[in-house]
Amino acid sequence: MRILSLVVLGVLATVGLTGCASGGTSDPSATFCTGFQDSWNTFGRGQATDGSEESAIRASLSLQQEWEDLFASNLPDRITDLGLTSKFVAAWNATTRVERQPAEESLTNSAQILAMECSASGTEITLAPLTYPLRPSVR
Repeated sequence: MRILSLVVLGVLATVGLTGCASGGTSDPSATFCTGFQDSWNTFGRGQATDGSEESAIRASLSLQQEWEDLFASNLPDRITDLGLTSKFVAAWNATTRVERQPAEESLTNSAQILAMECSASGTEITLAPLTYPLRPSVR
């Protein structure tokens, strides 16, 4: 009976150590945070300087590729679970105000949460407001 108890205790200890561990590291890195800030703000500056649809599409694709690369790094689940790329795409694709407003708010809120996570890990970032709707052709 004592051996069985030790085996069960060993299994429980292993499950406790591995079964509940969250993915990724505990905090976003400074490289991730500043990369996100730069890509967000570059997209926002592009919106302000060139309102053409072609330019906006290029900027959107560039932003999504940069985010794909950034989010491929070892991040905590609470960061990857924000789903920023899918929220950006939803806001981009929304054609009516009814579709756009919740998508835009969700994107903005998630970006603000990410900024708070970066701040808590020691990297302050500043995210410029984006112009909504994101896509010029639906403005």
